[in-house]
Amino acid sequence: MLRHLLPLALLCLFPAALHAQGACEPGPVALVLSGGGAKGIAHAGAIAALEARGIRPDLVVGTSMGAVVGALYASGHGARALDSLARALPLAQAFRGYRPEPPAVFADRPPLLVWAEERGHLELQASAVEVPLVNRLLATELLEANLAAAGDFDRLPIPFRAVAADLLADSLVVFRRGDLAAAVRASASIPIVFPPLEIDGRRLVDGGIVANIPVAVARAEGAARVIVVDVSDHLADSLDVDSPLAISAHLVNLLSRQPLPLLGPGDLYVRPQVDGLDALDFRPARLDSLLLLGRLAADSALDAGGCPFPAAVAPSPGPPVAPSVLQVGTVRVVGLPPEEGARLARALQLVPGSTLRVDTLRHRVAVVMEREALRELWLMRDGGDPAGITVRARPPARRRAVLGAAFDADLGGRAWVGIMDRALVSPAWEGSLALAFGADRTSLDAGIRRRFPVARLVPTLAVRIASERVEFFDGDLATTDAEGRQVTAFLGLEAILGRGWSAALGGEAIAWDDSGEPGRSTGGAALRLLRLGAPGEHLADLSGLVTPEWSLARAAARFDGSLGPLRLRPALRAGWGNGVPLSLTQPLGGWHGFPGLPMGDRRAERELYAALAGDVRVRGAVRVIGELAAGRARPLQAGDYPDEVIAGGRIGLGVSTRLGPVAVAWGRNDAGGEQWVVRVGEWF
Repeated sequence: MLRHLLPLALLCLFPAALHAQGACEPGPVALVLSGGGAKGIAHAGAIAALEARGIRPDLVVGTSMGAVVGALYASGHGARALDSLARALPLAQAFRGYRPEPPAVFADRPPLLVWAEERGHLELQASAVEVPLVNRLLATELLEANLAAAGDFDRLPIPFRAVAADLLADSLVVFRRGDLAAAVRASASIPIVFPPLEIDGRRLVDGGIVANIPVAVARAEGAARVIVVDVSDHLADSLDVDSPLAISAHLVNLLSRQPLPLLGPGDLYVRPQVDGLDALDFRPARLDSLLLLGRLAADSALDAGGCPFPAAVAPSPGPPVAPSVLQVGTVRVVGLPPEEGARLARALQLVPGSTLRVDTLRHRVAVVMEREALRELWLMRDGGDPAGITVRARPPARRRAVLGAAFDADLGGRAWVGIMDRALVSPAWEGSLALAFGADRTSLDAGIRRRFPVARLVPTLAVRIASERVEFFDGDLATTDAEGRQVTAFLGLEAILGRGWSAALGGEAIAWDDSGEPGRSTGGAALRLLRLGAPGEHLADLSGLVTPEWSLARAAARFDGSLGPLRLRPALRAGWGNGVPLSLTQPLGGWHGFPGLPMGDRRAERELYAALAGDVRVRGAVRVIGELAAGRARPLQAGDYPDEVIAGGRIGLGVSTRLGPVAVAWGRNDAGGEQWVVRVGEWF
């Protein structure tokens, strides 16, 4: 009986053997990259493993973060370049939980709430992501590849497909042609986190909703075999309901839950161990582990055997084949009125019949978007020479309103409100008005500036009316008060320099009245160089004012670093003045204060200050905070306080809340001063 069954069994196994043998035959290989948010950084590690073995796919298909990494890889960025980009791009800055995004004119003040005009009325901003920053990064980082593709993704060093979902039709959308950056942005439009992107009348969202692991798309595009890198997540057992980003990440996982596509014996499945990691945690500390997890998983899958993937003749795809200089042909701007479209084309230096360096165009795109002149800016060229350029833009909200507030146990409460209109006088000019008030200081700021600069320099007129009560201290007690009133008018040029830097240069007229002195006025030349991190977060601030009556120069810088779990923030301040008005003087250490001194003490026109602050997380959002500082301030009048260097330190607890940081700390200095600090929010 058995001898009759054996031939039958062999006959049954023979077709399967033939199928397995056929699956190993050469054929187009597609690299399929799943969605997974920040965990998609592991894709770069998997690509590094493939490159190390000389494996180069014939097609790249990506969904969501897989589309972002896949587009960069298909455009010619190898594993090493992807690693460098992941570290260089400010992804953590874009995904920091709920953080209001004020208009650029108010970016130097800490906001609490922001409203934007949508559909004719103001709506509270609720996004947990800096959408304009993400749009700018995609538009600039993929610009060269976009120009090289000229609307056809098969022209990239490796053909590429991005997968998105039509929100209204609930259908799959595969991008083979069009604007590369816009296609990737559509594929990565995570619901709730990002607004849908409208392309050709369709409202598109994250492709993970319909095909998080788009193997079927790769097969339909002609792939005989696939290499799948899957960084999708299982649902977590618990959820931090107080964290908007945690809720968004949970929704991403919920919406993208799909069965694993059917894979054949000739396919390779790579599964990095990313379960439990936050899908929206882009902190630099996570990058190394994600890259390593991707590399280890790919190496393990490749070592497991099965059908080998032959090494390519040219393993590295090489840089995108984009011209360094564009011969500009026709220019078409879509989404803006003709007059505004013409101004945008001039701002980008897209003049028909001219030549333009691609790196200049890249810088122009970044500057225009950083200045918030547009909510979206996507650029595509056709395959001709001179190049026909299509610019698709989405105007920003015309009006935005901002509210900020803070509390200090010594200084009391402070609040500010601001409103900005992007077409106050005409579509080319924006106006702003801000009122700040508290127990110690009140100010009213009004300004008007050009919205669409033809050059990087923006004509600006700004007026400030301010009043401040200044306390002079004797030990821990305030002994005398003085009041300084001031009106200033600045007329000059502003410039957005990129990477958070801005500059202003012009003339400033000042009228002031210090208590006990007659009113005076003067004018002079003013300069300011500023670098911002988060809204209201000054990383560098250099200013100078020279008048016939007096001169004033200030410089301040703050740096962010880490030493293991310890976050470090060194800071430096220096100021030099000669007979400046009372309202232009500042306390030692600025409004951050000096350890052991009452807030606002040692008011001076000349100051040197250095500090090293640090904190370490102990539980959840609670951190132990500490600071060491040393400084010297020249008294305004002899006898106000000793002209000497003092040193001190603080220690306490800090908590991150939706109202901003909350800090309680005790400080002491070697001059005998002790002081508790209780503060809610960022002081301004």
